[in-house]
Amino acid sequence: MWLTYVRRGNINRTAVHLSSSQIGRMSSSSPAAKPEQLEFYCWPWVGIIANAQNDSRGYWLNEFSKYNPSGVEILRGGAQVVVVRFGDDLSGFKNAMEFEKSFSDQGCCRKEWIGRRASACTSVYGWFAREDDYKSDGPVGDYLRKKGGLRAISGLIDEAIEDRNKTSSNLLDEIDSRNQNMDGVHIKYGESIISLGKMLAEKDGFQRTFCEGSFIS
Repeated sequence: MWLTYVRRGNINRTAVHLSSSQIGRMSSSSPAAKPEQLEFYCWPWVGIIANAQNDSRGYWLNEFSKYNPSGVEILRGGAQVVVVRFGDDLSGFKNAMEFEKSFSDQGCCRKEWIGRRASACTSVYGWFAREDDYKSDGPVGDYLRKKGGLRAISGLIDEAIEDRNKTSSNLLDEIDSRNQNMDGVHIKYGESIISLGKMLAEKDGFQRTFCEGSFIS
């Protein structure tokens, strides 16, 4: 392979030959970027509360009301678990993330629960359900697989963009339709003006004819 270099301020060119082995070493020295790994969440969006100390749905709905939960389920089996539902749109995703953050800030998220659940603890743990929860054994995994699936947030954003584009397209079509209707109104208005002009011209002609006839007589 031949590469040509141009030195600044000098029109002379220097050709350099690179062997295939040299090219291979150059390409291997700059590794390709790894593809971004998607994180999958349980959808419709779900929050998990572990080591729950209360079995009242109303209690948990009220406790996390600022995150706008759409419903609560009490699961039994081992440590008591509460499932909090947050809907299936971007707003629900945001609420579920804020729900998780309220536990993460206290050091009471999923990782901490897994590390401490073998010991007697009284803390309540919570997190946004993800792929690991969906594939887990036990009542939580069974519930999540029965009630929903897995989604990456990027897919939901793509759908939102597509819906917005459709809305914009429909709006443009409506504007075009109204413009066409206005064009029709303008045409009819123009035709009316022309017709009125002809009538006025004919009237002027009649008046001139009448006046000329009266003058002659």
